[in-house]
Amino acid sequence: MTFVCCANYQAYFGDGTKLTVLDPKIKVSERNDINVTIIKPSKKELCKKTVTLVCVANNFYPDHVSITWTVGGKNRTDGVATDPHASQDKTSGTFSISSRLKVPKKEWKNAKNEFSCTFNFYNGKENLEIPNNNTVFGIGGSGYTREDYVKSSQVVKLSYGIVIAKSALYGLVIFVFVWRKGSHGK
Repeated sequence: MTFVCCANYQAYFGDGTKLTVLDPKIKVSERNDINVTIIKPSKKELCKKTVTLVCVANNFYPDHVSITWTVGGKNRTDGVATDPHASQDKTSGTFSISSRLKVPKKEWKNAKNEFSCTFNFYNGKENLEIPNNNTVFGIGGSGYTREDYVKSSQVVKLSYGIVIAKSALYGLVIFVFVWRKGSHGK
């Protein structure tokens, strides 16, 4: 009996067994091929009670992967949502996947908290553990940067200047009104 299969065919057996037939045209990824990064919460999100960090891994093949999160060196499973399947790029054949960690804003605002995601990849020979390139730390204090303070002080200066200009214009109008009344009264 001859078994003919299309490239990159996957079959699942039960809850945990996955069979993948590799495409011989796509190179199996090495440790240095894979890119893993963390995207910090946006400034708009800092107004909410919880913030979301996103771990993105791309440029890997095959897709035998998992992502784990640690906060302060301890594994974190609460608030974690990882894509159920990796997405394949039709051009290169490599995969990408993302995982999100939702944490209370108070935890993110602690500058001592270290947030890290680790990408686990099985290349067919060995299980590679690839930490992200840039572990991120929480932000200290109120979450405002020096640039935020500069921008807000510029807005305050502009607002103060407008109030002064309006007051001067109002004073000029009153002065002209009183002067005209005074010159008509003689």
